[in-house]
Amino acid sequence: MKNLLFLTDFSECSVGAIKFALNLYKDSECKCFILNVKESDSYVSDDLYKAGNKTIYDSLFEENKAQLNELITNLKQEFDDDVCGFTPLLDYDELTAAVNQIFKSKEIDLIVMGSNGVSGVKEALFGSNAINVIREVKEDTLIVPREYRFKGPQSLLLVLDSFDPVSGKGMNRLKSFVQEFSLSLDVVRTNPENPTDTEKRDLEQLQEIFGSSGFEYKQVCDVPLHYVVDSLVQISSYDFLALLVQDESFLERLLLHSETKDIAKNIKVPLLVYHY
Repeated sequence: MKNLLFLTDFSECSVGAIKFALNLYKDSECKCFILNVKESDSYVSDDLYKAGNKTIYDSLFEENKAQLNELITNLKQEFDDDVCGFTPLLDYDELTAAVNQIFKSKEIDLIVMGSNGVSGVKEALFGSNAINVIREVKEDTLIVPREYRFKGPQSLLLVLDSFDPVSGKGMNRLKSFVQEFSLSLDVVRTNPENPTDTEKRDLEQLQEIFGSSGFEYKQVCDVPLHYVVDSLVQISSYDFLALLVQDESFLERLLLHSETKDIAKNIKVPLLVYHY
């Protein structure tokens, strides 16, 4: 049984991410929690005044609750509810605080969300909410780009930063994902400090994890990280991009060193983020 946490603001983008994940896990037994968070700056005192004798809770959540129930009804019509049970969750909190609390209490295996694509290079790449979740929720997350449509996945690209170790719980969970969906795996190490020693160590560890024929490995030297990611995803048509994140270092370099919006326009595949 997998416990999936879907984040939604009822936008087409967030609903598309939910449908992508339901298609992905259609052959797995899942319990699906669908969370809508109403943050404190999203209402004004007049909203409570107009509510009359209703409780504050009802006043804050009435519309959101109706939208959430409607979304679940529509999903039940499209997907088999016997396989994926849907549990609605409403919270009045800051987004990442709500996600962290639910992740622990519901023993969530994977967070699923869409990228909202607001302005700015960092936000256009993943969406501001997605960036905050990656930074502040140290759990596995699947981010589905706007307008991405599900197709049977076949391949995954794992990009390693200069010093990312090929080990740890994040790598083990990535292995489980690759095996579950029978994906081909390409691993690229970017700008290693000592290419020869790094390649030898990487290959030994990868072979121990995936077997001698379970992956393809390459190194790319003297090329900015975001160019590597952008180029490989475009050229090889991967179905997933995966990152192993240590604190913020890798993510920040990918975001902050992007001097053009090209990377935001061209990365159009689902992103898996695993934390060490």
